[in-house]
Amino acid sequence: MQLTSLENSIPEISRETVNRLFEPFVGRSFSPDEPEWRKEINRRKRSILRKYLKRVFHDWSDASRRDKAAVITEYSKAWNHCENYGHLRQAWFSANIYTLN
Repeated sequence: MQLTSLENSIPEISRETVNRLFEPFVGRSFSPDEPEWRKEINRRKRSILRKYLKRVFHDWSDASRRDKAAVITEYSKAWNHCENYGHLRQAWFSANIYTLN
């Protein structure tokens, strides 16, 4: 993924126009070097890191894994809303690895 500036992606719209359009939705503005803004950015970074570490280390533990019955139940509920439910279910179970013991 490559980030592109607003001016390069949509040259017809100026940064001033975007700022003016979003102004009613901005509760408070900060300059990049304000301590309160830096504190918020650091809080956000810690939150992202904490969620990442939890996802990496906790989600792969045995305690958070679903068993086959839970997976089948979850997918069956989703498939009930699909018009091709029968075909999907047949294809899924034909692999013969998702059977309830």
